[in-house]
Amino acid sequence: IEGFAGIGIHLKGPNNNFGAVSQWLHFDNVDVFRTAGGGNGLRLEGANFEMDFSNCEFDGLTAGDGTNIYIGGLAGGINGYPLNIRFTGLVTQGAAVGVQIDGAAGISFYSSHHEKLWGVYSVTNNTNIGTKGVTIADANFFGVGTNNGAGYLLNVGTTLASGIVFVRNQVLGNPDSVVTGTNLSQVI
Repeated sequence: IEGFAGIGIHLKGPNNNFGAVSQWLHFDNVDVFRTAGGGNGLRLEGANFEMDFSNCEFDGLTAGDGTNIYIGGLAGGINGYPLNIRFTGLVTQGAAVGVQIDGAAGISFYSSHHEKLWGVYSVTNNTNIGTKGVTIADANFFGVGTNNGAGYLLNVGTTLASGIVFVRNQVLGNPDSVVTGTNLSQVI
C-alpha cells in the first residue's frame, strides 16, 4: 500500500465493549509506505483481539514525519481496546514515532528492525485506559532515537503503564535515550 495519504490499514472496534471485536486475524508480508504528512501506516483502535503481524513493514518517508503505527483505545471508552497483538519481524522506519501505544494490553514485538526514527516506541495515556503488558525483545535499532536530545528507543510517558519489558535488544548508534520512564511507570 503506497501513495495514499490516509491510514493504510485501519481496524476500528468499539470503545465500550468487546462484543464486535475483530479477532484471529493474521497479516503476513504486508508493506505500507506512508506519504509525507499522511496518516498512520497501521491503526488499531478500540476492541481488536488476537492479531498476528508477521514480516510486515510500516514506513514513512523521513525521520520526524508522523507516526507509523498507532495501537490504542478510542476517546471516551475504557472497555474496548487492543488485546494480545503480536508483531514478529516488524520493520518500521522514517517517522517521528515508529509505534505509539495508548491504551492496550498484551502487545508484543519480537525481532523488529528500526531506522530513521526520532522515537521508536512511545507509551502514552491520552485515552485514560492505561497500558498493561508490552514486550519489546530481540530488536535491532540502527541509528535511531536521536532528535536534539529528545530522541528515544522506548518512552513510557504515563504512570498508568505496567509490565513493560525491554530485553535482549541490539542498539547500533547513540540514541539520546534508550529507555525513558515517567516516575511510577513499570519498565523492566
